[in-house]
Amino acid sequence: MTGLLASLLLLAAGWQAWSQPQLISAVPASGATGVPLTTAIVFTFDTPMEPALAIHATDTTPFAGGSILWSANIAPGNFQNSWNASLTVLTCTYVGNLPAGANVVWKINPANALIKLGAEEDQFPAVPASGSFTTAGASCDPDGIPDSFGSIFVAKGLAYLQNSAASPVLKPDEKPGFVALVMSPDVNAVTSANLLRPGSVTTPLQNVFGQFLHAEEFDTQLLLDQAYPPGSYTMNLNRQTPPNTSLPMTMPANSAYPPTPQIGNYAAAQTINPALAFTLTFGAFVGGTASDFISLEILDDQGREVLSAPDLCIPLALPVNATSFQIPANTLQVGRIYSGRLTFTKSFYSSTTSPANFSSVGALTKATAFTLATTGGGVVPQPQIVSPQLLPGGPFIFTVNSLTPATTYRAEVSTTLAPGSWTTVKTINIPTGSTDSVIDNNATGTGQRYYRVIKP
Repeated sequence: MTGLLASLLLLAAGWQAWSQPQLISAVPASGATGVPLTTAIVFTFDTPMEPALAIHATDTTPFAGGSILWSANIAPGNFQNSWNASLTVLTCTYVGNLPAGANVVWKINPANALIKLGAEEDQFPAVPASGSFTTAGASCDPDGIPDSFGSIFVAKGLAYLQNSAASPVLKPDEKPGFVALVMSPDVNAVTSANLLRPGSVTTPLQNVFGQFLHAEEFDTQLLLDQAYPPGSYTMNLNRQTPPNTSLPMTMPANSAYPPTPQIGNYAAAQTINPALAFTLTFGAFVGGTASDFISLEILDDQGREVLSAPDLCIPLALPVNATSFQIPANTLQVGRIYSGRLTFTKSFYSSTTSPANFSSVGALTKATAFTLATTGGGVVPQPQIVSPQLLPGGPFIFTVNSLTPATTYRAEVSTTLAPGSWTTVKTINIPTGSTDSVIDNNATGTGQRYYRVIKP
């Protein structure tokens, strides 16, 4: 064999070893219309892929915390992934229904994705791909409020924690608080805002990326109620085009708070069979009226929304007189722990017409946090890298979720993804909990770096 031929063969072998995985098909096909709302999205690759790297996220700039990014009309946490035996076909099942009449856009491994979906053997990233499709039906707003509306929200709130069948207790890491929030409508933007409260005290709201916010926390409910007592409140908005807008509302007596939400079947909620519908029970919203409301949110162990009710589009009803809610079958996954939050909201002001083009709410709220857990499958959660952040001066920090206590993991880094190039950043072995932080102090001034967490 000549030297030239040997070199060419080596070059060909090297190219084959380092060629990037490619997406070879997607269902629905890009450009498809009238897609049924119950359709699963299926991606087929030419190479076995690493399932742990298939992380869904909303397409945000400049960075997004996933490898499969979706348009803003999709809730990434609603996806459940399943792979075929050869790890070449990924089926993404959306819990509930896809939004009706929506243009759904997906991207795999775009430039702004902080996590890259890669091959099973060496995690070498797949070639970027993208597509879109349009779902059937008319478009729908889950809350029934047009997206073009702004919002005005003034509220006092108390947060509770329930970790047994006993009554909830005040949540130690979430103090009693007051919040005033203004978001501009699409027409005639708000340029500044202030809140006039009892005692002729005027509090300016701070401009936070185009939203106007004032928030305070207090050690006790008594201190909260003293700082924001019953009486007249007026939200004053300066507008891009006069006239300006003022919204008066009256904070009710401190005795008007809603009852504290309490889960009735807490023990059963820790052993849910996810293949079946589960009815979560809770105490009644005593004194609730047509202007008050109940809301329920369930998040997975990555903090992604799995279910939010009420939702007019799926639909998921949760009327103010409800004492239970049925979680649909297959909403949750086997062997997982979820975070729930049940909120009772007592409205003292509610309007979508005054002022015009705003959804305005004044409220007293109580929210109870609790856990739900599913059985079955003997599934061991895979570590997930979330919340990456490059600090000023260079250190790179990220959080690892879904760790198993008393189990050793290695957080590793590579600059090339080549076999044998991975080095240990941190050895992880936590006695309790499921989360740990990793700091790479050597990331200062370097080029591209890849991270993974493995069990040795």
